[in-house]
Amino acid sequence: MLHVLNQNYEKILKKIPSQMGDKAWKTALYTILIICWATIIIGTFLLLK
Repeated sequence: MLHVLNQNYEKILKKIPSQMGDKAWKTALYTILIICWATIIIGTFLLLK
């Protein structure tokens, strides 16, 4: 059962980049990176207070 789920997961992951345009994919990636860095920076300043 786990093997079947893993195969379906791989199929979905392979289809995602082809369904999204290059610009949309890059925008989503940059948005995630900005959110991660903002969390790191805000957390750092909160710890230093």
